[in-house]
Amino acid sequence: MAMSVLAFGLPVAAAVPAEAQYEPGTQQRRALKARSVAKPKPVEPPLASEGPLTLVVSLSKQRVGVYDKNGLVTSAPISSGTAGHRTPTGVFSILQKKKTHFSNLYAGAPMPNMQRITWSGVALHAGHLPGYPASHGCIRLPYDFSRKLFGITSLGTRVIVTNGTPEPVEIAHAGLLKPLPPGQASIAQPPAAGGQPAGAVLQKGADAAHELVGVSLANAAETMTDADPQTGQRTRASVAAARQRELLALEAAMASAEAARKVASEDLAAANASLREAMLGLRAAEAPLASIEKRMREALADKASADKALSQFLLKVQAMAEPAEVAAAEAEEDRLEAAVLATLAAYDAVAAEHATAEPAAKAARDVVATASEQRRAIAQRLTAASAAFKQAAIAHDGAKRALARADKPITVQISRKTGKLYVRQGYEDVLEADVAIEGSDSPIGTHVFIAKDYVGDGSELTWRAVTAATVAGKMGKRQVGKKKGRPVYEEYVVEAPRYPQTPEAALARVTIAEDVRARLAELIKPNSAIIITDEGKSNENGKYTDLIVLTR
Repeated sequence: MAMSVLAFGLPVAAAVPAEAQYEPGTQQRRALKARSVAKPKPVEPPLASEGPLTLVVSLSKQRVGVYDKNGLVTSAPISSGTAGHRTPTGVFSILQKKKTHFSNLYAGAPMPNMQRITWSGVALHAGHLPGYPASHGCIRLPYDFSRKLFGITSLGTRVIVTNGTPEPVEIAHAGLLKPLPPGQASIAQPPAAGGQPAGAVLQKGADAAHELVGVSLANAAETMTDADPQTGQRTRASVAAARQRELLALEAAMASAEAARKVASEDLAAANASLREAMLGLRAAEAPLASIEKRMREALADKASADKALSQFLLKVQAMAEPAEVAAAEAEEDRLEAAVLATLAAYDAVAAEHATAEPAAKAARDVVATASEQRRAIAQRLTAASAAFKQAAIAHDGAKRALARADKPITVQISRKTGKLYVRQGYEDVLEADVAIEGSDSPIGTHVFIAKDYVGDGSELTWRAVTAATVAGKMGKRQVGKKKGRPVYEEYVVEAPRYPQTPEAALARVTIAEDVRARLAELIKPNSAIIITDEGKSNENGKYTDLIVLTR
């Protein structure tokens, strides 16, 4: 018997087909499905942010806050590393992002919405949050939050991990860096070389080639200025134009050096041919000399032998007494003297022949020496042209990379430990300089200053500061009792820091040379950061990383 559908609040007309009525429960299931049409789940809007993002992770509060230039965007609970796998603290940046990722270290554990902050294996990702530290060092996030966060971060987004509970604060201080004023854009033109139009630099003729480099690197540096020609003031626009001119000058230097290298190479080939011809001429000129010199040596040997025979005979003659012996000796003496004169005449004849052939050989040797010197000079030209091309190519590559990263923010690390300032831009080290830090033997803490945006006419920046770590000072241990027969110790401050560890105090203690400030003014822009810290350069710094500072 068919069951009435009125019991389920449906009109009779909505009854199911007759063949379906024989399947027990079919009507009930379809009626329930019709009554329980799922309401669409409300779609939460994606997170919205403006300006540079900074993630501040508090391990003590087990919470992450996300800040843009206007302040707190959102926050969420986290679960960090356990006591045996502590999450490192310090200043990091996002190095890699993968929506679907599995751990390389822990049996392929899933790490959804993974955002890596160290190449050694620490990342932010979705995971179980028990309400306390429970990870192997990573920072676990709620799944929905991790998905939204993944959508607004980018490679390079800064992540500050601290044991404290810092709140980013707005800051204005004379020690903060100022950008160059914007200025007016101008068209970059390559500088002239030696009073010639810039286009002449590209000529590949012999004249340009023999000068090696129409626009040498030193020439380019001397003729180039990065100040505005109208006001004499350095501006962002004038510096950008100067960098373009530098690139054009280096391209011209490469072209000129390549032309010089080509001509020197052709000249060297001709010089090699001339030297080979001169060597053949010398060989032809010296060939008779070899035979003559051999005969001279033989004539000298014959003369020496005749002289020796005469000398030995004269010694023998002195012992003779008989008239017949003396008469015979006189005849022999005449013969020996004649032999000496004959060998002398033979030597003189060969020597005269040598004297006749020697000028031609000397002339051939002079030709070879001249050809050799010319070849050596041309080889030096080729070496110099090749070195000039290589130098210009290296400088050109550096200038090209500098232009490519010109719009990227910089990170400045000022280290009390090393007394130096380090700058990275677009993952490349671009500057290192000495800095003076007042009271360099006293802790300064770790403070991050983030440039938010240009203000006014663009000659100033607004800044936010976060204290990532402070240092208690010099610590000692003392025994305070015993437990189960073993001494119990506690740490105490042996020497407290002499300066407050606040962002303002840190800025006041740092002195940067004016020429370094001028260079930094050219590079600083929104989303740049200054990190003043007790720490030195981290071994986490590497390829595709920003400056990473580890405070633990």
